[in-house]
Amino acid sequence: MWMMDYQFVQPVGSPFIFTLHEQNHAYRVIAMDGRPHVGSGVRTWMGDSRGRWDGNTLVVETTNQNGREWLDNVGNFYSANARITERVTMVDADTLFWEARIEDPAVYTQPWTMAFPLRRTKTPGFQLMEFACHEGNKSPELQLRKGAEGR
Repeated sequence: MWMMDYQFVQPVGSPFIFTLHEQNHAYRVIAMDGRPHVGSGVRTWMGDSRGRWDGNTLVVETTNQNGREWLDNVGNFYSANARITERVTMVDADTLFWEARIEDPAVYTQPWTMAFPLRRTKTPGFQLMEFACHEGNKSPELQLRKGAEGR
């Protein structure tokens, strides 16, 4: 959730919430209808996510990652057996508070949590862009600039 821009989408009547990410053509499908996780033999880049509401907080439990994903740009990682529990709470009309608890005894000695605010993009006409390398690409510059938040 820290990478660049993203969007939460839940079509009317759908049992899924989707997160669309601008970077790396990434997306997630979060089942909200109580179905169980898929079998442990199914491993994907974004894992198998199951969501539920706890009051006004969206709780998402993700398993079945493929073990090749990084947590950040410096290569901190988790194994294919990690369980990640995210909590997303609306703080105000323009801010979500996101936190993720990482449980992975194969990599970490104890569970740990990271958290930060997610702020609404208010740029008129904003839309997610295709992620592609091109001449004049500003992505590395934007990601590395001092003070970049939630990108």
